[in-house]
Amino acid sequence: VRNQMRTLIIILFTLLLACNSPEPQSDMKQMTKTDTIPSQKVLVQIKKFIAPVTFADFEVDTFKGKKATIDYSSNPIAKRFQTVITDAYQKNNIMFGGHFIFVRWGCGTSCKSGAIVDVKDGKVYELPMATLDYSYAKDSRLLIVNPPDSTGHYEDCGYCEPELWEWNDKQKKFEQYNNDK
Repeated sequence: VRNQMRTLIIILFTLLLACNSPEPQSDMKQMTKTDTIPSQKVLVQIKKFIAPVTFADFEVDTFKGKKATIDYSSNPIAKRFQTVITDAYQKNNIMFGGHFIFVRWGCGTSCKSGAIVDVKDGKVYELPMATLDYSYAKDSRLLIVNPPDSTGHYEDCGYCEPELWEWNDKQKKFEQYNNDK
């Protein structure tokens, strides 16, 4: 018991000294808003994204009818994410491709997933995976996965590059846009 008491006192004394030390315990300089980072230490490059197409290139008419009931049996993802899909479907109007409600959710660090729900027949279709987010228009079949920021720039990392996807309404699936079409 005496040795345990002595060990406990030493530990408490050490903690007390460490907490009251006026100097930081690291040799790293703290950054302030006015500090700059030397260019050789910058690890992220920024690239400009210039899309070969626009939302207007994939323009479609917008459906004006009544929303169908969601068909949860149309896709396994519909059952798995039934709550988030139902909530988004009830709260939103057409957001993509002329007749789809767009639903997205996080699936971990640097991961976005989601689905579109067809308001005409209630069928659910899975979105391509994203790292950052999605950009879309209610009257266009074009989907931008990992869109650039408002200035058209994005970080140069292997999974951040913007991708263009086109909704094929006849085949009911997303196809990665090919500039050679």
